Amino acid sequence: MKAVYIISGVPGCGKSTIAKQIAGETGVVCEADAFFYVNGVYEWKPENLKVVHNKCFDKFKKAIDDGVETVINSNTNATIKEWARYNDYAIENGYTVFKMIVENFHNNDSIHSVPQKNREIMADRIKNSMKLI
Repeated sequence: MKAVYIISGVPGCGKSTIAKQIAGETGVVCEADAFFYVNGVYEWKPENLKVVHNKCFDKFKKAIDDGVETVINSNTNATIKEWARYNDYAIENGYTVFKMIVENFHNNDSIHSVPQKNREIMADRIKNSMKLI
């Protein structure tokens, strides 16, 4: 079965860790954060958000187009708008989609120094985008 996992969660909750576990040796992990690294240094700039997220989606589409069995999108995915295009593209191409929310039970801080207030805003957005029934 070809599967896509769309992982949501606040910065620091463990999205990347679980994405790597799911991907194993053959899956592809698509994370916008990967495109903020310049010469090995993480350089987050708000003006780069659109470009970075488009690069992430391009990587995702290539993995789908190449027929990779397991593809993971591991961004904060705080709103339906943020993850809908991944969901739609996967379904259009015959993939089963699993949407996962990683909770921050261990109270990790963001490795990218995202302020707590911003993390709380993202958490609220994630809560508002959930559909349990």
